[in-house]
Amino acid sequence: MPKRNSVANTGHLLTSSAMTIQRRRSLKMTLVDYRHPERFLRSLCAESKGVLRILAFILLPLLVGCSSSPELVTWEYTGGPYAQNISTLHIDKSNPDEMYAGLSNGNIFRSIDQGKSWAKVSTVQANMYAFFPHPNQKDQLYAATEAGLFVSPNRGESWSEMPVDPASHSSCRALAFDPYKPEVMYTGLKGRGISKSIDSGTHWSSINTGLDSGKVAAGEVYTIVIDDASPDVLYAAVTDIGIVKSTDAGQSWTVSQAIPLTGAIATHITLQHGTLCFGTSTGNIFRSTN
Repeated sequence: MPKRNSVANTGHLLTSSAMTIQRRRSLKMTLVDYRHPERFLRSLCAESKGVLRILAFILLPLLVGCSSSPELVTWEYTGGPYAQNISTLHIDKSNPDEMYAGLSNGNIFRSIDQGKSWAKVSTVQANMYAFFPHPNQKDQLYAATEAGLFVSPNRGESWSEMPVDPASHSSCRALAFDPYKPEVMYTGLKGRGISKSIDSGTHWSSINTGLDSGKVAAGEVYTIVIDDASPDVLYAAVTDIGIVKSTDAGQSWTVSQAIPLTGAIATHITLQHGTLCFGTSTGNIFRSTN
C-alpha cells in the first residue's frame, strides 16, 4: 500500500530528525520506539513543542489509520497433516493441547502437543465440514460430514453414523445442543431440513413446520444456534430460505430474515448477548439486536 509506506517512511524520518534535535534521555525513547514510529509520534505529541509537535499531530492519525502495530498479531507455524486438504479444525476447550483436523477425504488427524506433531486416528470416508464436542462428555465428539452426522465415543478413534436419516446419508453441516438439557439435540440434513432428538441422538424426528417444503427439499441447513438465555429460541440458516426462527424449541418456524441479495445463501450464524449476526456466500455480514 503506497500510503502506508509513505507515512511509515515519513514517521521514520521524523524519528531520526527528532533524535538529532532532542536528547534521547529527555524523550525517554528506546530503540523499540525508533522501530515503531507510531509509538514515537505519540511521545512527540505529549512532550515536544513547536513545529515538531505539529508535525507529530498531523502524522499520527494517518499512521494509525493505515497501519497495524506489529505486536498486535503474531502467527506461529505449527505444522500439520502435510499435503492434505484440511476442511475443518477443532481445539479441545478442556485441553487446549489437543487439536483435531478433518480432511476433505474423510481422514481425521489429532495432535496432543498444540499442533507440533500430528497422527492419523481414523476416517469417516467423507468430506469433513465441522467437529462438535459434547457439552458434558469430553471424550465424545461429533462430526458433520458430506455423508451425514457421525459420533465418536473415544476422542475420534472410531466413528458411527447417527440415525438421523440412515437411508439417505445426506450431507450434514449443523449440530446444536440445548445448553441446559444436552440430551436435546438439533441437526440438519441436505434436502431433509431440521431434525430434533430428545434422547441424545438415539431417535430423531423432522421439525420443519412452517417452512416451505419445496425449499426445504432443495436446500441445506448450514448452521443452527440456540439462545443460551432462552433455549426454546432457535435460529437456523437454511439455503433458499434465509434465517428461520423458532420460539417453541423447533415445533414451528418462521422466516426471521430472507436473504436480501440475489443468488446469496446464509451460511453462518452467531448469537452472543442478544446480538445475532449471519454471513452469506457472497461475503456479506448482517447484524440484528432485536
